[in-house]
Amino acid sequence: MKHTHYFSFANTAYKCFSTLGIKTICLLSVITFSYNLSAQETTWNGSLDSDWGSSSNWSNGVPDADDFAIIVSSNNDPIIENDNIVNLSHLRIEEGATLTIGENEVVNIKRFDDYNINSRISNIGIRPTATLINYGQINIEGNPDHETEYGIWNNGGTIINNKPSGNLPNSGVIDIVGRSVLDNAIENVGTFTNEGIIMLKGYSQTGIELTEEAVFSNSVNSISIQGGWFGILTNDDASFLNDGEITIKNTIFNGIRNLGQSNF
Repeated sequence: MKHTHYFSFANTAYKCFSTLGIKTICLLSVITFSYNLSAQETTWNGSLDSDWGSSSNWSNGVPDADDFAIIVSSNNDPIIENDNIVNLSHLRIEEGATLTIGENEVVNIKRFDDYNINSRISNIGIRPTATLINYGQINIEGNPDHETEYGIWNNGGTIINNKPSGNLPNSGVIDIVGRSVLDNAIENVGTFTNEGIIMLKGYSQTGIELTEEAVFSNSVNSISIQGGWFGILTNDDASFLNDGEITIKNTIFNGIRNLGQSNF
């Protein structure tokens, strides 16, 4: 099956406060959609080892900029390492699977998946019990020709964004630019731990939204959010725990709207 998608982010304003700031996270969000029947799906099987770049570990070859990479649980979880720059159409991590992005590695995603979790459209989709560990840099960019819901849609999984002690330039960074076609830069229904840098802008609604019993922990570094309706929105029994620095600018309504159990 072949598809092709894109996404990006747009702006928000307001300033939140900071406590302990060493690492930084900014959300640049703008989302766009685009369909193209030329992209293909390729699924991780890990039949050889954990090397992302080995074609033997994939059902349809190593994914490139036109491909959807689907990570499923296997005996060998994939690791992106060895100074790679990975370009993808979309990334989806299935139940029980783990993807690790190594230090100084770069992953660029410029499209979206129209067949994702619970019919949600996103650039990165993380299903329940799945895990994404980032020691490198993730760049998500919207396509102004198409709309999508989320840059990152964490539906009950775990995301760890961690900047290693070596201070490498492309380490522990998530950068989302929505280009006014992305609703939310990050939608979190699972666990998100940030010890790196997050930059979000260009989304139309919310930089980071937490629902149900989601937990978002920000420590050591900072989060930068620009534009949209809200910078951070918490709902239900969700919790946002902040021991870092948060800067929110140019939101239409509230920089932070806490309807959950958050401690800023």
